[in-house]
Amino acid sequence: MPSALRNWEFKKVTAFYALEKLGAIVAWVNPMYRETETKFILNNSEARGILFSGNGKIATISKMFQTLGTVFPEKGLSETRGNKTESARILGLPSYQTLTNWLKKYGLE
Repeated sequence: MPSALRNWEFKKVTAFYALEKLGAIVAWVNPMYRETETKFILNNSEARGILFSGNGKIATISKMFQTLGTVFPEKGLSETRGNKTESARILGLPSYQTLTNWLKKYGLE
């Protein structure tokens, strides 16, 4: 096994146990999943964050970001009953305008 792959496997296992130690629940998402499968996992896992591997294909990661671009804003708005300012805050966005632009970009508004 190439050393770079061994190094990545070590980092992945270390991240998994570190998150477990912090009390996080880890839900694995394969970048090859269809959009509907990814959305199902993200919506039903109550995800608050996501970690990406650095060895994925650009096209696959880009597709994953498109899926995330719709799931997290929808969850933020749902949790805040449509309050864009509060949704932007919990999503870590600088302002409600950034959230509004994101919603327009992904056709959610």
